[in-house]
Amino acid sequence: MSFDSTRRARVRNSALRAALALAAVPAFAGTAVAQTGALDLPGNTVWAGDYETGSTSQWSGCQRSGSHSINIQTSRVRQGNYAARYEVRDGDTPIDSNERSECQKSTGEKEGSDRWYSWSTYFDGSFPTSNASPSGWFTFSQWHGSASTGSPPVALYLENGRMVLKLHRQSSPTNYVGIITPWGKSFAEHVGRWTDFRMHIKWSGSDSIGLVELWVDGVPQRMNWPVGGNAASFGGLNSYTLRARTLIPGYGAYYKQGIYRNAGTSGTAVVYQDGFRITDGAGGWTSPTPPPPPSTTITVSPAAASVTTGGTQQFTAAGGAVTWKVNGVAGGDATVGTISSTGLYTAPATVPAGGKVTVTATSTTTSTAVASATVTVAAPAAPAPTEPAPVPPPSGAALLTDGFEGVAPGVTGSPWQLFRDSSNSATSVTSPVASGSRAVNFRYTGSGNYVYASRGFAARNSATVTAKVYLRDNVLGTGRTRVLMRVLDGPGSALNTPRFEVGLRRTSTGTLRWAVWSMNSSRTFSPAALSVAAPATGRWYTLRLSTDWNSATSRARLRVDDGTDISTPGVNLSGHQADRVEIGTPWATAGDRVTTTFDDLQVTEAGSTALAKSARVRPQRWARVFIPRYRPAPTPVKVRARR
Repeated sequence: MSFDSTRRARVRNSALRAALALAAVPAFAGTAVAQTGALDLPGNTVWAGDYETGSTSQWSGCQRSGSHSINIQTSRVRQGNYAARYEVRDGDTPIDSNERSECQKSTGEKEGSDRWYSWSTYFDGSFPTSNASPSGWFTFSQWHGSASTGSPPVALYLENGRMVLKLHRQSSPTNYVGIITPWGKSFAEHVGRWTDFRMHIKWSGSDSIGLVELWVDGVPQRMNWPVGGNAASFGGLNSYTLRARTLIPGYGAYYKQGIYRNAGTSGTAVVYQDGFRITDGAGGWTSPTPPPPPSTTITVSPAAASVTTGGTQQFTAAGGAVTWKVNGVAGGDATVGTISSTGLYTAPATVPAGGKVTVTATSTTTSTAVASATVTVAAPAAPAPTEPAPVPPPSGAALLTDGFEGVAPGVTGSPWQLFRDSSNSATSVTSPVASGSRAVNFRYTGSGNYVYASRGFAARNSATVTAKVYLRDNVLGTGRTRVLMRVLDGPGSALNTPRFEVGLRRTSTGTLRWAVWSMNSSRTFSPAALSVAAPATGRWYTLRLSTDWNSATSRARLRVDDGTDISTPGVNLSGHQADRVEIGTPWATAGDRVTTTFDDLQVTEAGSTALAKSARVRPQRWARVFIPRYRPAPTPVKVRARR
């Protein structure tokens, strides 16, 4: 029957009410039946409703909507010569708003009765699957309370794609104290064939006395408790015996079979019923004791795994349905990692204590069936350093080459002019060297503004300066900029002015970056283009500065062998040519401590591809600065730019 007051059996005539009364029915005399088949029962037959009369005359009454509803036929039978065919079509509501086709019999079920039942049910191959869906309810065998209202205390239903046993525990009609569903199995496997049922029921309004046992196709069924109640309160998980009230206190029960469903369930349903019998169980049940629960063994694969923080590992469990834990926590947590209901483990963001966790799978039917796996969680390995592409060799005609194997700049015989404040120096050194036996070292001690060497070359509209540079220290004081190398314009511009400069720039976060600047004909510096890589001390770098001149969009490109490739925006240098290079520390600020070694310098006339647009132009936004200060030099006159 139904679950609420809207699904009530309305017995509408006095004859039917009399037929369903609790008057005791005399037991039919009979001998104990041999217990060898799926339908065999212990004791003596109390009543049979097997349709072997060729009609429904064995039953107290039937509820039908038309000639199609209930028919006794011989084409599909389980035993004997006859079986009943029950059919319900949409709109078949013979006594209330729900659809049904049923026969019923009052057989004296009351407090203290101990009864055994057997029958067979056949669900036609055309049975609509929607009748076993979550959207409705459908019962084919029920023991209804003798009260005219309330859902059946014991019934077999179809719901959620399963065949289930359901008990509506009531303290009085429609006053429910708990609806339990202790057993269920897939319904689909029972369509298109006969299914044999055997039930043992002790009838009582007490949870401690009432009892239900169920066999399907001769196999005892375990009460696995998918829905409702606590298994321990009703006989225990996986028990063959359910202990719960089977009557509404103060009322008896009568039996109904056929089809009863809610009106919202659609489609024509056909069910065959055959061989219903009741015995008193006299002499007890002498068949073999039901087999013990099958041994459950759970295995987890893989048994061990290694993942990095944030990584995942799929685990599988064999041996039945399981629940998952990580270090004893159901589903895991952010500290040890999480695991889904399907066994997908996700490592935490940080390495857990000890670097290992245990993933555990526990059987949902046998709590002692457990298997586990060990997961090692580690931080991702640092990527292997990649060797940056080397700076390609210079191309074009050589305008100037110097390996600094001779005397230091400023010393007689050196082609380089030296400019320095008195406390700063340029010296020839034997270590470190990039090649040969010597290099030139520039030391800026932190006072004044500069120490650098200057050398001219034939004026050109393009020039590339390549040099090996060794950074011995890089301590910047209050300033943000240190210049290492620059290219100046030539005689055609009337003044020697630095137009393109390479150096180090400190960002707002204090990190040093390679930088390249350009200055237009108005002597205003463009914003610096900054590298991604951070220069390090204690190693040689190859620097290449390619410059373009005598153009309204002149620019420079800096490439370094650490992968740096940055360019300046175009500036207007129409009428200007390159003719001088300066190296060392042409610009620093008080507090800086700078030591830089140069080797293998070469100036070439740049080819047209030297200034191809860089893919890594990253200008930093900072204010443009006008350079007002000039410093006289021996020859030629130099213009110094402050930042």
